[in-house]
Amino acid sequence: MGMFSVERQLTATSGRLRRAREELAQVTEQLAALRSDADDAMSDALVRGGEAKRAAAEAARHVERLAQAQHRLQQQIIDLGREQDALLDRLPTR
Repeated sequence: MGMFSVERQLTATSGRLRRAREELAQVTEQLAALRSDADDAMSDALVRGGEAKRAAAEAARHVERLAQAQHRLQQQIIDLGREQDALLDRLPTR
């Protein structure tokens, strides 16, 4: 593969890595807020029971789904970093 092709792939990978990092930052911020809300819902459920318990369970499910998305993004960033390193290794040294 020519140097131009490697450079093009490196640029694309770099862009995907940047976007994944930005998305991870957003998800992490959202997760912190959602965890706080879920904690509040759990406290409310302990006091009130009934419908508040269902709301707390739903909030906990949302936290779990967002935490899974965060984990997938972290893994994607690791994979993209490795891909970027491999592409850099293919560039000729000057």
